[in-house]
Amino acid sequence: MKKVIILLLAFVAFANINAQDVKRGGTKGTEIAVSDFLLQYTGIAGDTISTNRDSLAVAWYVPKPQSQFYDFEVKLNEVTAGGRAGVLLQGKKFNNASWATITTVNYAGTLSTGADTTIYYTQTSTKQFYNYYRILVIYTAAKTKITSISGVLKNQ
Repeated sequence: MKKVIILLLAFVAFANINAQDVKRGGTKGTEIAVSDFLLQYTGIAGDTISTNRDSLAVAWYVPKPQSQFYDFEVKLNEVTAGGRAGVLLQGKKFNNASWATITTVNYAGTLSTGADTTIYYTQTSTKQFYNYYRILVIYTAAKTKITSISGVLKNQ
């Protein structure tokens, strides 16, 4: 019986040591520490902003008690030539608080239908303390589709 208990404790200790880091993400081999937080959104056919739908917001709740650095990537596709949009990264600390704009990029298409654009938001010098993050895309002209949004929040 002693051997079974010792074997069980050794297994639990081994499992606990191996559970310190987690592999996640769409790329094989992408490693994210347990203390980091991965955000992912893949656009659908209806994620096109135009005169019929003037904005699209994608928000995440981040259950972290400490401030963090961030990296966000927003991929857009110009559905009709001349697509233009305001792309805002916003945050708030509490559920019932108003969104605060962290930074804004004004996207202007290439006048070529089907052109892809990637917008990056990176903060590696000053940690941010938000429990909610949101990407807000606001229509300005023509049609633009949100292809995907990715982000990672990290402690270091």
